[in-house]
Amino acid sequence: MIASQAVISGADYLIRQAIQLACCSANLLKIKHGGWFPVALGVFIDILMTTWKRGRAVLGARLAENYMSPDDLVTQVAPEVPTIPGNGVFLTQNTSNVPHALLHSLKHFKRFYERVVIVTVEVAEEPHVADEERLKVDVLSPQFYRVRVSFGFMDEPDLPLALEKCAALGLELDPMETSFVLGREIIVPRRNPGMALWRQMLFVAMGCNAGSASAYLRLPPNRVVELGTPVVL
Repeated sequence: MIASQAVISGADYLIRQAIQLACCSANLLKIKHGGWFPVALGVFIDILMTTWKRGRAVLGARLAENYMSPDDLVTQVAPEVPTIPGNGVFLTQNTSNVPHALLHSLKHFKRFYERVVIVTVEVAEEPHVADEERLKVDVLSPQFYRVRVSFGFMDEPDLPLALEKCAALGLELDPMETSFVLGREIIVPRRNPGMALWRQMLFVAMGCNAGSASAYLRLPPNRVVELGTPVVL
């Protein structure tokens, strides 16, 4: 019984493939009469999408080379570093690593904020996220916190508004004493066997035209600090 079903399924697959091949062959005649344009447009869009995906992967690998876990930062580095008043919110996509903007800030200013909040913003695979499921707060130490904020793909992200609700979870942030520190990678192309040089140049151009994270998350412009970090691909 199972063998006969497998034979029928295989025959159905071959029939569908034959029909698709026939339709494709018939449409090949239209290429020289203007059909080349949608084909070229599709190839161009595919190049853009695959270049962006590959570039983000290579960039993530380069940034991960200077790895430091939040636990190491709290136990080994923080006790030796003076603090300044205020709250520092640092955004990151990787919850297991310290944001490069935080390390870059420490390198230049030799100080930590009085309260450091590492924030990860996630987009859920559902249209809306309930308020009681939006926030998760982890206390790493009295000075360091890790916050995960979830938005549905149809929600309008508003990070300052979401962080205000952290007060109910034991993390109260005064908006007037909170700075949002963002890292901006300055990409330096180089010959790399993992990614062609022309794709690197295209990735750099796409990155320059990418939307601003501060605008997407509705961060107040007068509370945003951007730190540039050169990254060699």
